[in-house]
Amino acid sequence: MSWQLTFAPHAKAVRKSAEAAGAPIPESCYPPSLDSYQHRILAAFWELSTCRHLAMGAAGPIPWDKKDLYAHRNGFMSDEISYDDFMEAMRACDDEFLANQAENLKSKGARNADRGSAGEAFVRSRAKNKG
Repeated sequence: MSWQLTFAPHAKAVRKSAEAAGAPIPESCYPPSLDSYQHRILAAFWELSTCRHLAMGAAGPIPWDKKDLYAHRNGFMSDEISYDDFMEAMRACDDEFLANQAENLKSKGARNADRGSAGEAFVRSRAKNKG
């Protein structure tokens, strides 16, 4: 999960840059190996992520009823993968996703604060054009 949130968005560009420079491709460009259980959990998480509610420009947690329904419909009730294990894994993935999202929004807000708001930029440009 961490690799998908942190490295995956940049892996292709880093790989291309390394290849163009004739440098070895960094290990961080390759996703970690997953066993079938981990792959299944991660696939379920990304599928369930489509069920999030959006509020104030940010995604909220995956609703409990969507996780419950997914678990029942997709065989997460066997001895190998119990319902409780599935729900715990979804909570852990969701917590990491939401923490990553909050950090991204926080750093984006700090970058935007340095530039001021769009309204302030508009007022400055209008004042420049008048003078």
